[in-house]
Amino acid sequence: MARQRIVHGAMIDTVTPDELSQALRGSQDQDDGTRGRQSGYSGLYDVVIGDFDHPEPVLLVSPPARRLRITRHGGGGEAIAVGATIQQLLPYNEGRMGLEIVNYGAAALFVYLASLNVLQGAGPFTCPCLWLSSGGGSWDGEFAEGLWGGSICAKAASGTTTIALAEL
Repeated sequence: MARQRIVHGAMIDTVTPDELSQALRGSQDQDDGTRGRQSGYSGLYDVVIGDFDHPEPVLLVSPPARRLRITRHGGGGEAIAVGATIQQLLPYNEGRMGLEIVNYGAAALFVYLASLNVLQGAGPFTCPCLWLSSGGGSWDGEFAEGLWGGSICAKAASGTTTIALAEL
């Protein structure tokens, strides 16, 4: 840590309480949704996803909500059978906005975060793997608020199980 030496008679350049108050007040005077943009900051927006008519993103700025509308036609199904052989559930998707896998079948489910070509052979595999219990084990596709956009494969721990899957 650097120390400053103050010499008698020297001028010290600091922010006065009035200058600090004015600087803080000046950034709050604007309340039209563009606060901070002059300084290069972007505004914060909620994201709304749906099966809208138009594929292009639309910025909705009617107060009080500021939303970015994104069109996604989701994929998945309500009764996907997964056997004891590894199968691909979803290919990688860099545009994935949301994911939910629910294992409501009778057997536990192994979920592999890798593509099928990585999962060739008898194993054991050295890729990320999740275990979802039977009768309601689920995963929302996130790790510490980061959404998984890679491939997803799965197999039942024994026999066959049934999952519900939603991807946006």
